[in-house]
Amino acid sequence: MVSEKTLKELKRVLLLPKFDKYLPDEADKSLFIERVEKSSLLLLPDVEITACRDPKDDKFLERAVAAKASCIIMESPQAPKGEMFTVF
Repeated sequence: MVSEKTLKELKRVLLLPKFDKYLPDEADKSLFIERVEKSSLLLLPDVEITACRDPKDDKFLERAVAAKASCIIMESPQAPKGEMFTVF
């Protein structure tokens, strides 16, 4: 499951040099993104969340809520400030 925001983020981070070792060619990156788009369910989150230390990470919580995730597991220094999110 993806949202427009998370697809945009994927496209942005794949351009970072640290991912060149996995997808060295632009054509490989384009093919990877195309496969993700074709094999994913596009969600249109109807809620805006502002809970993460890094506001750029809120889009992932929005997607989880839109997907009606039963739980969210985060391992990131940008995870919400000492909070655990559970969606019922």
